Amino acid sequence: MPLPRFHKLDDVRKQAILQAAEAEFSANGFSGASYNAIIKSAGLSKGAMYYYFADKADLCRTVVGRAFRQLAEQVGGLGEFGDAAGFWREVSAMSGRAIEVVMADPKVGELGRLIYGEGSNSEVLRDLVDASEQFCRDTLARGQTVDAVRKDMPLGLLASAVTGLLVHCDRWFASNLETIAPEQLPALSNKMLAMVELIARPQV
Repeated sequence: MPLPRFHKLDDVRKQAILQAAEAEFSANGFSGASYNAIIKSAGLSKGAMYYYFADKADLCRTVVGRAFRQLAEQVGGLGEFGDAAGFWREVSAMSGRAIEVVMADPKVGELGRLIYGEGSNSEVLRDLVDASEQFCRDTLARGQTVDAVRKDMPLGLLASAVTGLLVHCDRWFASNLETIAPEQLPALSNKMLAMVELIARPQV
């Protein structure tokens, strides 16, 4: 995450740095991105950049984290529900909103290809996976309150299993988004959620 000096910058300078980094990372991926090119585009010296970020990975995590926080804000969370069917309807609605945002903002797809192209053990991806797993755990816990989610295994293990499935599905979507017809996305998303339900629903 950014060093304390970054937070003291005015918004214009912050945006210049983050937008320069976003453009370079989106175009070339993390490994291929040039830290020097970002520094030049942002109008900084190399010494000044190290006042704000520890290294290229730190800067990339900041860019990716900001993009996905914005995505989460646009998508929103679960609405109200009172039973198991209502919980899964809300999960489906949230997924649908996420697809709409991704289709409307190519930047999200570009950053998705960036992080997933680095591999599941990437230092760039680690924080995002951890945050995703916590969100998944919290969501599943809410589902358990209306018996929509199984309780016969530790919640942490279940959240890890569901997150793993979603990360790999997201990686596939990020890699293939440009070849998928927009009208196909809802059906594919529903099939992905069906797999999540198979894992997470109470077993009978």
